[in-house]
Amino acid sequence: MAQNLLPLWRKGNSAMAKIGERVQNSLDEARMLVMGCQILIGVQFEIPFETRFDDLSGSAQALRLIELALLLVALTLILAPAPYHRIVLDGEDSEGLIDGVSRLLCWVLLPLAASLALDVYGSMEGVHGWRIGVTAGAIALVAALVCWYGWELYRRSPARRPRERTMAKSESSSTALTTKVRHVLTEARVVLPGAQALLGFQLLTFLMEGFQDLPDWAKDIHLASLCLVVLSIIFLIAPAAYHRIVEQGEISERLHTIAGRFVIGALVVLGVGLCGDFLVAVLKVTGSTALALTAALLLLILEFALWFGYSYYVRYRRERSPAGRHHAA
Repeated sequence: MAQNLLPLWRKGNSAMAKIGERVQNSLDEARMLVMGCQILIGVQFEIPFETRFDDLSGSAQALRLIELALLLVALTLILAPAPYHRIVLDGEDSEGLIDGVSRLLCWVLLPLAASLALDVYGSMEGVHGWRIGVTAGAIALVAALVCWYGWELYRRSPARRPRERTMAKSESSSTALTTKVRHVLTEARVVLPGAQALLGFQLLTFLMEGFQDLPDWAKDIHLASLCLVVLSIIFLIAPAAYHRIVEQGEISERLHTIAGRFVIGALVVLGVGLCGDFLVAVLKVTGSTALALTAALLLLILEFALWFGYSYYVRYRRERSPAGRHHAA
């Protein structure tokens, strides 16, 4: 009997290992995207405070603000899998997680492509006029869509269809602790570049001429946002320090739990910090306090709804279902 069960046990472990590798690949792809976004976000936050920004036309200034908003939406989508993995699945791997990350990363490319096209348009329009700018921006947009969607859709086999998957199947075997720790540390590395880019902008802004024109309350918001981003970086680096000092490089369930809590805490403070500086940027461009507050609030709602609201809702539904109660028992 035991000999008959041994091949099944090995097959189950092999399947979970394969899922773990696919989850790791998904997280690595998210790291690539967040690295692309981080530089653009830092630059776009900085542009409104440059000396020559006021010389741009009203439409050009508005386009820069739209580009910043698109990049922030893209960053929000990129970071969404981390809280879902922590809150809903408690670090376990599943086919559902892989599917969700794949869909999110596909959607992320749309605002990223639009922001790149606007960036090309803004640069070309300032030198050669709006006709050349529109042409160059359109070419950049088409190139991005063809390379990111068109080629992939062409190469995708029509015989491949989304397979029906169930969460119960993926939960039949638990993820290895080593894999779970590796994933949570990767999730921290996914979030960290966005915080680093924002902190770089925040430190430079104090030295820019345009920053001195802001009202005192906006300067205080910028300072508070800087402190929140610093706190998020501290949270994200803490698991590595804990791993070295407390566990001395060993893997433990306690390390996985603490690292997951630090990642969630970092997302909370980073989200508020992003919204605070988005408020300051909108205020600098539009001069409208009401519009700045509204834009920052909408971004905060999007971040917290996607990162935490949806995750806790799914977790609540799973815990209330008969399968969830049996799994918890």
